[in-house]
Amino acid sequence: MYFEDDEWKALLIRTGAKADPQSGDEPSLREAMRLVAQLGGFLGRKGDGEPGIQTIWRGLQRLDDLTVMYRELTRILTARQRPP
Repeated sequence: MYFEDDEWKALLIRTGAKADPQSGDEPSLREAMRLVAQLGGFLGRKGDGEPGIQTIWRGLQRLDDLTVMYRELTRILTARQRPP
């Protein structure tokens, strides 16, 4: 897959996709790119066609920020669960 684990999990959480990030089931590349495009402003209406380069680029930039946040929150929550 093109996306790392943390990236696609952050993507699924942020976009409210029906897939469960905890299940380990990665979305297909097409599904993931459509979700990235949504982050970039793509609406996905019937007559919209496929997302363009700029929309995907904006979505990837937002995904980078979301991934950093996901990793940081995961690190914090994991540290809190460890016994002292």
